[in-house]
Amino acid sequence: MNRSIYFLKQFLKSRGGNLNEDKNAIKISKQKAIVERGRVLDSALSLMKQINKRAFLVIEYKDEQGTGLGPTLEFYTIVAEEIKTKRPDYWRKDMADNTLFPSPV
Repeated sequence: MNRSIYFLKQFLKSRGGNLNEDKNAIKISKQKAIVERGRVLDSALSLMKQINKRAFLVIEYKDEQGTGLGPTLEFYTIVAEEIKTKRPDYWRKDMADNTLFPSPV
């Protein structure tokens, strides 16, 4: 993210402006979602239909205090692990180093 911000600032400087003055710079909104820890995959599928695609998704677990980057990254990790274990037909493992790649449906 820091690299992206750096290049954005350099781009805006080259146009003669800066991040605070440029009218085209848009503040990206955040959207909070509360999910149940036991139903992470189901929550992810329902979130895909509800969320604003141009907003940062911030995850908070139901009946837990933590919010922000930590629970959000944990959410994505759990979703990836559940897809990998519950739907192994979605992946190809034919690489030499046994890495996973999406399999065409």
